[in-house]
This record gives sequence, C-alpha cells and structure tokens, in this order.
Amino acid sequence: MTENAFPDPLVPEPETPDDGRLWETDTGTLHEQSRRALLQLLRGPYISADRHSKLWTRILVDETMIRSRLADLFLTLVVDHEREVAFVRNVDEVDAPRVVRAQNLTHIQTILLLHLRQRLMQDAEQARAVVDEGETIEQLAVFEGVGGTDPAQFENRIRSAWNKFTDLGILYETTTPGRFEISPVLAVIFGAEEITAIRREYDKILTEQLPFEDEANDDEEDDQ
Repeated sequence: MTENAFPDPLVPEPETPDDGRLWETDTGTLHEQSRRALLQLLRGPYISADRHSKLWTRILVDETMIRSRLADLFLTLVVDHEREVAFVRNVDEVDAPRVVRAQNLTHIQTILLLHLRQRLMQDAEQARAVVDEGETIEQLAVFEGVGGTDPAQFENRIRSAWNKFTDLGILYETTTPGRFEISPVLAVIFGAEEITAIRREYDKILTEQLPFEDEANDDEEDDQ
C-alpha cells in the first residue's frame, strides 16, 4: 500500500502566523520593534537615536501608529527630529487621568538642571556635551551660602542631584571617570520660556539670600 499523498480532510493543518503575529493569539498590528519602542516610551524617560538606535528607527517608521496607540492612553508623543529624541507627555486638552507622573525637583536639583541645560546649549554645535562632576560642583559653589546652606551639606545635595539625573538618563557616564554626557532631551523638555522663568526666580534667591525651603524633603522618593 502506498502512502496517501493527500492530507486527511478531517485533520486540520497547523496554523502558522504569517500575518505579523508574534504568537498564536496575538492581535497586535505593530511591528515587534515598534511595540518595543512603544513600551520604552511608556517606561520612560525617553528614547534617543544615540542610546536606542533600533527603537528610534521604528519611531520614524511607525510614528503615526505609535501616536495613535499613545492617544488611546491619553498621551501625546513628542519627537524632536533635530536632536533625535522622543518621549511622551500627558494630554492637557481634556480632563483625563495623569498617566505620566510629574518629577518634583528640589531647588538644588533645579540649580543643577539649569546649569546642565546651559552647558548643553553652549555646546550645541558639538556632537556631544560633556561635563565633569567635580568641576560642576565647583562652578555651583556660588550658591553654597544661600539661605544659610552649609557648604558640606550643599555639596552632598548636589552630588545626590547628580546621581538622580544619572538614574533618569539626563546624565550618563563616559569612558573617562568623572565625565558625563548631557542628554539632548534636556533641551526639549525645558523650553526657553520655562528656563527664563526659572532663572529669574533663582536670580532672586541668589540676590536676596532666600532659603531653600523645600530641601528638607530631599530624601523622599519623588514621582517620576
């Protein structure tokens, strides 16, 4: 007896995903890397071409679809093609749940943030903006005695702020010890008007020697 060359009609042929599905019950429509990009955007804090080249490429390819998925979650996608960074923000036009929680910064953290952004803008024509941790602390020493702040305590808080920004991806280490690169996302998150308003407030603090009233909660965990 020869083997039957025809399939048994009572035995269904096994299904093989040939329509982009990643698993048998997958109902998603995005490319796998686009899904990973979407997930990274939700995790935060951002995606950059330098740090996440494959995910950045998928944002460029599937930007419209990714925007649509984020809109379903009351989020908007911010893409800066010049600096090659992307991140998400809450939609402000409607009364909706706040999906992305605000990062509350102390005064000293904001001082460091202003300094880093200024350095980033000064080095805008260069490929990378790199700062030295020790030199930065020395440059910010002008704020040491403001409001009766103890110099040693001030330095500890600056170093703590530095570590926080490293964790958030605002700063990341280079191959040289003590040298850190400033992420270009910092120029996108804080626009010129916001920086001007903050700088005006800190000029007042410096001139009038006002205390840093919110520093007592430095050790508390902030929302991200």
